[in-house]
Amino acid sequence: MPTLKLNLPTIDNTKTADVVRDMNALAEAVDGAAGTAGGLATLDPNGKVPATQLSISAPADATTSVKGVVMLEDSTTSTSVTKAATPKSVKAVADQITGFADEMKILYWMGAV
Repeated sequence: MPTLKLNLPTIDNTKTADVVRDMNALAEAVDGAAGTAGGLATLDPNGKVPATQLSISAPADATTSVKGVVMLEDSTTSTSVTKAATPKSVKAVADQITGFADEMKILYWMGAV
């Protein structure tokens, strides 16, 4: 019965152990599983596992009704429903509102409003 994760050969009580044969079979099994999706990962020159060896897919883009990946946006005038505001853009809007509110208070106390 082979191993569960890499399907490597194992020796049970009904087999006769042959060290050379068994070591070669194990080496071939490991070598065959190397660099394959769901197998034994190998690293690229940058020390990372190449995407072709991963058994995952990229996350979906977000929408207004589905969780997912969004792009950040610094704009305070964007109407995009696929981009998310950054703290910088939220602060810019908050500062504008605060400034406008302060101006309205002054106009109110002056009796202009």
